[in-house]
Amino acid sequence: GIHHRRELMQDTLNEMVFKVRRGAISPEHASRTIHGCGAMLGLQLEENLPGTTLIVTGIRKKAKKEDVVEAFKEFGDIENAAMATNSRGFGVVRYRSPTSVQRAMDRYRMGEIVVQDVAANVRVLKEYPLGEVDMTRQYSSERRMR
Repeated sequence: GIHHRRELMQDTLNEMVFKVRRGAISPEHASRTIHGCGAMLGLQLEENLPGTTLIVTGIRKKAKKEDVVEAFKEFGDIENAAMATNSRGFGVVRYRSPTSVQRAMDRYRMGEIVVQDVAANVRVLKEYPLGEVDMTRQYSSERRMR
């Protein structure tokens, strides 16, 4: 029933957080896995992943949402930003427009984006239709060894 599906989803979420904290997978990869798991279990997601979202990694673990907003606001109107809890050193920035994402990525490719005097790593978080995500590769022993 729904209780069992939610429990499985929570277990997957916990595993993805553990793997990201250990550096075994990227936050983007974990997000896609969680999204795919929710879809496979028939659990309604709060919202779809828009093409206007950036994943920001490699920042200080003590960085706050305000630090990330300050570093990324020059590229456009930020709809929302969030930092991972428990000092994981990554967060997300969601812009109102894909143009803002493009501006941020252009800067990242040509120079750097600094959050609290540390150059951040930036990637666009993309939504993948369920058919395009190979769930078996994500859990293969070959991937865990890397």
